[in-house]
Amino acid sequence: PVRPDTVVGTALCRAEESLQRMAAQELFPLRILRLPHVYGPSRERTFELARHGQFPVLGDGKNLMCHLHAADLAQALLHLCLSVPPQQIYQLCDDHCAPYGDYFDFIASQTGLPLPPRISEAEALRSGILAQKLGPHLQSSAVVSELYQFMTAEQALSNQRSKQDGLLKQLRYPSFRAGLAEMLKSPSPTLPLSPPTTASTQPVNL
Repeated sequence: PVRPDTVVGTALCRAEESLQRMAAQELFPLRILRLPHVYGPSRERTFELARHGQFPVLGDGKNLMCHLHAADLAQALLHLCLSVPPQQIYQLCDDHCAPYGDYFDFIASQTGLPLPPRISEAEALRSGILAQKLGPHLQSSAVVSELYQFMTAEQALSNQRSKQDGLLKQLRYPSFRAGLAEMLKSPSPTLPLSPPTTASTQPVNL
């Protein structure tokens, strides 16, 4: 059973329940995918900030988090559309769930930078670093608190069923280390690392 303990998790759970009720009335075929942190080229601002040593880890970084490269997600979606019957629920992630901080520590180790600092929720609120780096929507203390809670929660998933049914049968990137290592070989794109303008209110991919 699903037991969400964050605002985001509760909203996702309610959305699933609503969709399942409609699908039960045969209004449409339903397939639900529960996704982890999805990363990949041009996918996330935090990767570029981290490779320049400009992004902290929220909390102590010890909570488990799963990841999935965008290329593997695309393959899973193709298989889902072509081969999976409706009314199915799948969890998608790679093979190596790891502490959240390991993702950013790996980027630092591969670029010769110091390990990123760990900051508390109070430090994130006081410093304003999230709004500075990700956008003015994070000037809200309520939004910062929810993001902090979400990023410091345990987010372990199992991909066993997804692999058995062919969605993730052949992962191109079985761990985030493989995917990040390839991304770090590419030149950093032109990306403004200064605070975004107040006119930019779109959420940023993490």
